[in-house]
Amino acid sequence: MIENTRYAVKKALELGATEVIVKGVDSCNQQVRFSNNEIDIAKTWFETVLNIFLVYERRVVLTEIRNVEIIDETLKQAVKLARISKENPEYGGIAEGPFKYPDIESDPGLRGITDHADYIMAAINTATEHADTTFGALQVVNERVALSTSQNVEVQDEKTSIELSIRAFSQKEASGHSVTCSSTLKGFDPEKAGKEAGEFARLARDPVQGEEGTYDVILSPLFVGSILNYSVDMTSAFNVLAGRSMYGGKIGEKVASDAVTVIDTPRGLATMRTDDEGVPTTDTHVIEKGVMKTYLHNTSTARAMNTETTANAGLVKPEPLNIWMLPGDYSTEELFQNVKNGLYLTNTWYTRFQNVQTGDFSTIPRDAILVIKNGEIVGSTKNIRVSDNMLQLYLNIEAVAKEQKVVHWWAEVGFPCISSHVLARNVHITRSTE
Repeated sequence: MIENTRYAVKKALELGATEVIVKGVDSCNQQVRFSNNEIDIAKTWFETVLNIFLVYERRVVLTEIRNVEIIDETLKQAVKLARISKENPEYGGIAEGPFKYPDIESDPGLRGITDHADYIMAAINTATEHADTTFGALQVVNERVALSTSQNVEVQDEKTSIELSIRAFSQKEASGHSVTCSSTLKGFDPEKAGKEAGEFARLARDPVQGEEGTYDVILSPLFVGSILNYSVDMTSAFNVLAGRSMYGGKIGEKVASDAVTVIDTPRGLATMRTDDEGVPTTDTHVIEKGVMKTYLHNTSTARAMNTETTANAGLVKPEPLNIWMLPGDYSTEELFQNVKNGLYLTNTWYTRFQNVQTGDFSTIPRDAILVIKNGEIVGSTKNIRVSDNMLQLYLNIEAVAKEQKVVHWWAEVGFPCISSHVLARNVHITRSTE
């Protein structure tokens, strides 16, 4: 793969490009889906793709090549297109290498894995101790990545991960969802995920119509992961410059409670040694004890804001790697003990912003929505919506639990997160439309 990326950079420069990034990905991804407690289908995808970022005098073109036999022709067309495109006034160049990188941290045990059925059945068996039916999927990712640029960058990397998402039902309206995600087999626990999903489904039985009001809420790691995805993506300097962020102009300001520290880290489900410009990745403190510390930058946005890249370059814009809300000092049980009359929200989806600049949003809790009285779960509810302000929600976080979990799933947690249960006060709840 590195030979192809190296060649593509050399050829693009010969054709007249002024700056080039070529990212090659050679992947073997496996997915096994199950429903009604049985495995339905198993698929394996082998894919090779070259992602091309090409510049001709501040004119930027992005394309991809899936057939290495047409590299020359594709690059010729890309350079031709760049020459007739409009200049990008925001373009500030790409990082100049060379750089030094830490050792690769992939797990060889995830290559050629064959015992998918054993993992899935382990999750199903623990889930059905409390639930009737399960649905979900297991996914294994193996990627070899090669990156070459016109600025003296040439690096190879490997990425491995395994994750299982399981949803359990004990009644039509009583469901629970859990995940287990890890970059290594050692951190993968399908039995625990199945048990949690089944227990949530049991607790969610016989839900009653939820009532509007202001509640103290416990948010699960899955729910927190969803909120982190939407909010930390807004810390991308690209989104800030485009006016698509509630964090515009808030560097140095209070944007969350003292209990909240959020770090973007290369270590997690997606362990990455380099961003898409070849800059070595590192921990970036985005929010520290409630104070906004930095936006996520690539070279162009950093120059536009007179700062330095945070090594978060994607080929299109800066974006998070793995989002980590640091653990707090409380056990999860202690969080519940501090709720006299509230709700436990275990999952959510359909998060929508009415105003991204102010942070006004709504989201629909799904799966188990549990009622808390004097620290105990006493029942379940349904058909509610969180209708609030994201900045205010962060300010209302009173406590974060010690126990942490890696979360990732296709619908709401696209950027992998490391999160905890949190206690938030005075959260606005409305009824959702059935």
